[in-house]
Amino acid sequence: MSPDDNFNPVPTSDPNQDQAPDLTPPVAPDLAPAPEPAPAPQPALEDQPVVPPSPFQPFQPTAQPEPTQVVNPTPSPLSQPTPVVNPAPTPMPIVNSEPSSINPGAGSPRKPRRKLLLATIIAVAVVILGGGAAAAYNLYYQNPDKVVTDAFINVGNLKTIDTSTQMTYSDKSVNVKLNANVVYDQTAIQADGNLAISSVGTATPVNVSTNFNGFISKKGDVLLKVANSSDFLKLLAPSDETLVKSVAAKIDNKWISFSTQSDSTSPDATQQCFANVYDKLGKDTSQQNEIINAYKNNMFLIIDKKLAAKTINGVGSLGYQIHLDTNKFYAFGDALKQTTAGKAMLNCDNTVFDAFNRSSSTASDGTQEYEIYASRFGHQLMQFSGTYSKDDKKLSLVTNVKPNSNVKISEPKADTSFQNLTSDIESLYMNYYYTGSTVDIGTVSFGA
Repeated sequence: MSPDDNFNPVPTSDPNQDQAPDLTPPVAPDLAPAPEPAPAPQPALEDQPVVPPSPFQPFQPTAQPEPTQVVNPTPSPLSQPTPVVNPAPTPMPIVNSEPSSINPGAGSPRKPRRKLLLATIIAVAVVILGGGAAAAYNLYYQNPDKVVTDAFINVGNLKTIDTSTQMTYSDKSVNVKLNANVVYDQTAIQADGNLAISSVGTATPVNVSTNFNGFISKKGDVLLKVANSSDFLKLLAPSDETLVKSVAAKIDNKWISFSTQSDSTSPDATQQCFANVYDKLGKDTSQQNEIINAYKNNMFLIIDKKLAAKTINGVGSLGYQIHLDTNKFYAFGDALKQTTAGKAMLNCDNTVFDAFNRSSSTASDGTQEYEIYASRFGHQLMQFSGTYSKDDKKLSLVTNVKPNSNVKISEPKADTSFQNLTSDIESLYMNYYYTGSTVDIGTVSFGA
């Protein structure tokens, strides 16, 4: 038999036998859905003849696929959708265990809740802890008594200080105005300013003013320079213009020294004694603590109310209105006398603490009001002001402070000494007494 005799365009195998997969591309069927054919009856498995698969399946353009021959349950895009049964969906926790790369919000629904809960806990902790820290900060560090006490104690610990003071005094017959700048750098004190005095309703009108400079060294030497001294000298010798001009020429714009280098009985020796006490006090912390404890046990500055905070010299500051408790003031004086520094001061001058003497003190006389401002951080004294009034007398003072500022102090060279001017000053007083001239400037009276 020839090979062509085996070719048969019509299949001879049983229609129900398994066929090899058709590797030729299928012909696209009509897109309109065809009616589903009735399934052919399936013979029992043992009745089907065993036929080996043909190694070659010819192309059959007119053959229709039998439904029973579909072995892949997944439908082809061109196959009919109805006979395909989709597999059961996979549970969500397995399929979406990782966030989608397309939708960043997809993922486990519990994570945002955990993040929100964590953020809430952190926020509450911050509020509680922050509130507790703020409460401790205000209750202790910013306690008004601590602020005021620290401010005055810290003044003694400053390495440098720069102050500006305005003071006025008035009564029924005189007005006095003082402006002064004072700087300190642990080695010396330097001052400059202006003093003006004018009379009110006096028989002899007075209107004098002078600029001045001052210097105090660490060892106690004092130098003073004034300008326009003739206006003040005329108060002593108003009728002797020649004498006034002669003395003024020796004083005006001259550095006059008031030396402490003299015998032990002179007033200058007392000043030197105090200078030594202050020098030791500045170096000995145990002496400083004695004074600090004396004040803490007898706090005579009593806080009346808190003032509005303000900025002084560029520093935010807390303010308080205070008054003087005279009983505690006297008690502080008694305690101060028992300190090491207090005993040394009494050796220099036994009247140094008379201001604390209940029998002679005028601390309770008149009406007194004081205000203090201290830096919010560090509690450095920034401003002190006070007023005093009694009858027709009124005194006011405002001092602004720049703690630890950059100051430069140079000791001036003396042009003359007060001892060299003694004879000229005595001549003015002699003229004053012998002529019987009297010039009244308020409560200050010159004359016999």
